[in-house]
Amino acid sequence: MSSSETELPNSTQPSPTNSDLLRELATLKSELHRRTRGTKLFRYQPYAKQREFHAAGAVHRERLLMAANQVGKTLAGACESAFHYPPWWPGKRWDRPVKGWAGSESSELTRDGVQRMLVGPPKIEAQWGTGLIPAADLMDWARRPGVPDALDGVVVKHVSGGTSTLGFKSYDQGRTRWQATTRSIANVGRFDTLAVTRSSLEPIK
Repeated sequence: MSSSETELPNSTQPSPTNSDLLRELATLKSELHRRTRGTKLFRYQPYAKQREFHAAGAVHRERLLMAANQVGKTLAGACESAFHYPPWWPGKRWDRPVKGWAGSESSELTRDGVQRMLVGPPKIEAQWGTGLIPAADLMDWARRPGVPDALDGVVVKHVSGGTSTLGFKSYDQGRTRWQATTRSIANVGRFDTLAVTRSSLEPIK
């Protein structure tokens, strides 16, 4: 038998091309984005002043986080509105479903601020559930008439098994629209609007 007849088949696989590697990289990036975009809440790491603000909620009915622009005031309030209470959580814990308000100066600012942080990009409904409220817990929502892409409120699964509700308000609606019903929480963006929400809050327990 000749040597050529005893040679084994060449089992060497062809080397991947640059195009193959780029496609694989794109696939991995897409999967990483899919896995992380719904976990923003669980990756929140408050700095010292934010943590102090959260901790004060355990004993104070009203709190103020006063800081410079773009340093995490709205983020801290939004995270507190959405939290499922990780082990490090120092603040108030609700063991039952709650009703709350969140708002800003106008419907547009509420939409582009706290609604965007909690729910996801206002103009892209397919991405609602990529904000601080995980998609699996975002049970339902209602649109606000007359304001494009704005929500009037959301229904969120509570850890107890029930559902919590959060309504989106604006200060230009006036005080009576805020105090119509008793709420457990109210996340407002300005110190001079506390009087708007004060009468709607239930006593801290």
